[in-house]
Amino acid sequence: MYCWPCEEVRSVLDLTETAEPVKQLPHAGFPFIVKGNSPNVTLSDVQIMYFFNKHIFDRDASRVMSSDKSWNTIEELVHHNLSENPTYLRDGHITWRINRLEPARIVRSLFKRPHFFPNTVNVERFILIDEANSPPYYQPLPEGYRVFLMQTCGERLIILEPVPGCNNNCSRVSVLLQSSDILYYNSWFYRVKSMPVTNTSSISIMYVGSY
Repeated sequence: MYCWPCEEVRSVLDLTETAEPVKQLPHAGFPFIVKGNSPNVTLSDVQIMYFFNKHIFDRDASRVMSSDKSWNTIEELVHHNLSENPTYLRDGHITWRINRLEPARIVRSLFKRPHFFPNTVNVERFILIDEANSPPYYQPLPEGYRVFLMQTCGERLIILEPVPGCNNNCSRVSVLLQSSDILYYNSWFYRVKSMPVTNTSSISIMYVGSY
């Protein structure tokens, strides 16, 4: 495997002050962060989005993967209201995958894509919801290899680990994603692990898209 795109990466580039970050990359394999450019979306916003479009989500995007076996659908999660009824250890994790066009359009209207990513974003997207003590996990692999993470609420520590075949040539790098931050990475070269952040109590919401 050709690993040269990640061999010189020692940290995540901060391109916050750049108008067109994608055009400033040395190459497509270089991860970068843009701070303060993601919409602020809370769990309440997600709940309201669901209630106003319940028939569409129940039909085309109802299933969730959860650390709590009682939450198998987005309806069950919304009615539980995790903000007011946290789990005992505050370690809940939910992955909501959307891969149908109609619910994807609704989600996109709430999680607005930044202007510097192309319009040709894949339909498949994920919403990751984590309580403050949600344990480490590897994020799902989207359809496209150019992946962007939008931290819309709370914070998570993101570890970019070189894929097998490149781990002898490339270094592991990390970045703290806070509310409104955006991270770009190339999944040909990195797998992403999401970690809890010490001394935080807020729920984290992250949107994952790709192209």
